[in-house]
Amino acid sequence: MPTLLLELSEPLYNLAYQIAEVTQQPLNTLLQNSIAQALPMYQGLPSALTLELTRLVLLNDVALWKVAGETWSLATQQVLDELLYKQSAGILTAVEQKQLHQIRHDYERLILRRAEAAILLKRRGYDVSKPTIFQQPLWQNQK
Repeated sequence: MPTLLLELSEPLYNLAYQIAEVTQQPLNTLLQNSIAQALPMYQGLPSALTLELTRLVLLNDVALWKVAGETWSLATQQVLDELLYKQSAGILTAVEQKQLHQIRHDYERLILRRAEAAILLKRRGYDVSKPTIFQQPLWQNQK
């Protein structure tokens, strides 16, 4: 395991030390677990998507609310519905199968972006517990 020298402010060190004592765990373990909890885990995702999700942390709050509230167009939803119908009826062509695969891929990307934006907003102190909050105008989303 790599070793890292980490400088902490005295108040942060004292707080971590107290928590380690109270929870009866080594300070090193407490700090490793704390860092692991704070960092996003994108294992298994394509590198382009990992980079895209990582860059969300750089966005301001208004931009994050926009990402968290992203939706599909009605046209895309209608195409998806038609493709799914054809798939269930067994009449989906190879070209349509590729189109369906791409739409599903885009949907997964959209959901991951929205979820990561919601996590970041939560960490910034916003209440994101109600899904309808993402449908409100951006200026109504208060901490």
